[in-house]
Amino acid sequence: EDFFAMLDRLLMMAGNDPQVAPFLELRQNLLDMTDAGAVVKAREAKARALLERIDEQSTRGDVLDILIEAWADPEDGEALGSTLVAALSSAIDYQFLVDLAARIDAAEGEQKEKLEELRDLLVSLQEQQRQARASMSQQSQAILQEVLQAGDPKAKLREFADYLDEGFLSLLAGNIQAARQKNATAAVQRLTAIYEAALEILQESMPEDLRLLNQLLSAPDTNAARALLKENRDMVNRDFLEAVSQLETEMRNSNRIDLADRLKTLRGQIALML
Repeated sequence: EDFFAMLDRLLMMAGNDPQVAPFLELRQNLLDMTDAGAVVKAREAKARALLERIDEQSTRGDVLDILIEAWADPEDGEALGSTLVAALSSAIDYQFLVDLAARIDAAEGEQKEKLEELRDLLVSLQEQQRQARASMSQQSQAILQEVLQAGDPKAKLREFADYLDEGFLSLLAGNIQAARQKNATAAVQRLTAIYEAALEILQESMPEDLRLLNQLLSAPDTNAARALLKENRDMVNRDFLEAVSQLETEMRNSNRIDLADRLKTLRGQIALML
């Protein structure tokens, strides 16, 4: 179990780094083949049951209550709480820690100590994530510089296809915005071309249903999304609806409310076609 905990921390810090794929496969194999894996799978099932209690009406206080409930589990508290912390990491912000501090101030004795341990875990997680984001940002910056200096930017992007992700696209979008503010038209055009090429390469490697979902989320309005759904009617089925619903739940649990709301609207459009 200690090995799984260490592996999960490494995977969480690595984010979308493609080099973690073999470790993900190793983790799954160990889950299926070892006694410790069976324990971890049972814990993850318990964590999923707790996470399913979080929906779009849940407040920050509700999320904190569920996390504290997991942390106080008499059989598996620390490990179960750590699993939930990892799942809810994007929802854990400064105000979340302030609310936890208020709970600590109101607690006494052993309960106070347990909550202080939970706070220490959250603070440690935030620092690990900050370091991981900084490392990924530096990597994206280095790749962008190589692409900008290349004679064939699209070919260079393909060399780094495994490293093109949301972080790289966000970096490009930020550079495009900065160039626009400086009225650097040539830079805007060049960076936009790189952005579009990177997006095209990303979509090429996606499964068909994921590619369609990405196109739907990029649609300028509901009419455009509806047109895309009609064009791809053969892919619009119960499985696709369930995938959109699950992603909506994940985004809401991660506090990405805007994206979750867009997925909710999209889910409604899909349901009307079934």
